[in-house]
Parts: sequence; C-alpha cells; structure tokens
Amino acid sequence: MVRVLRERVEELAGSYEHKELAVLGIAREVAAKTLIDDTAVSSIAEACGVDAELVSDLFASYPDLGEERCGAGLCTDLTCYLRGASTLLDRLRDDPGCLGSEFEGISPVSCLGLCFQAPVLRDREGNFHRLDPGSVSQDMS
Repeated sequence: MVRVLRERVEELAGSYEHKELAVLGIAREVAAKTLIDDTAVSSIAEACGVDAELVSDLFASYPDLGEERCGAGLCTDLTCYLRGASTLLDRLRDDPGCLGSEFEGISPVSCLGLCFQAPVLRDREGNFHRLDPGSVSQDMS
C-alpha cells in the first residue's frame, strides 16, 4: 500500500513543471482515498520537494480537505471574497437558476484551495469553476 501511494504521488507531482505547486492538488487526492498519516505526509513532501511540516500544516489549515463533497459551494474566504464572491453569492441567491440546475442550492464554503483562480465555485460533482462576478451567467470554464 505504501509503495502504491508513493508511486501515485510521484506520478501526480510529475505532471507539474514546478512540483511544489502540486502539493494542494495531491493532498486533496490522497486525503480522499486514504488515511492521512506520517507516510502520506512524507510521500507528498518528498515528491513535491517541500518540507513535511508544510504538508502537515496544509492538512491542519484545510479541515475539509479530502472529505466527500456534496452540493455546490462558492468559496467565500478572504481571496475569493476580495475578488467578488459576496457579489456572486448575492446574485446566485436572487436568481438560483442563473448558472443552471447543477448549481441550485449553492452555499458558501470555506477555502477550496484554489485562491489563484478566485472566486471559485465547486459544482455538485466536485468540479471547480472560476467565476467572473461581472458575467456570472456566461463564464463556466
């Protein structure tokens, strides 16, 4: 099991030009499939070329990392908030169907770990979308 975990982590990290940028994505996938222990933390840290303490801190900072996702959610933490998440949330509450049925029942959620794409929406299937507050019904890339 440890060998399989290490191989998968190395495979994921290998798809990034800068491996340190893979930490959050790999952490999400590993947390969704296995118990996070010292072996998982050290595997992620080694594959990404970062300190194991950074990986441990990541799991402590994102309490829902790897948890089963249910329902659509719009990140409303600081970066997303500053880039228009509150405006988007108001718009989505006023017109729940403006993005289509897969986003009905959207709720505010804590950081999704994609601050560089803020504001970010997670759909019911766990896919992430960057939204443009100015044209919420147009941009679903």
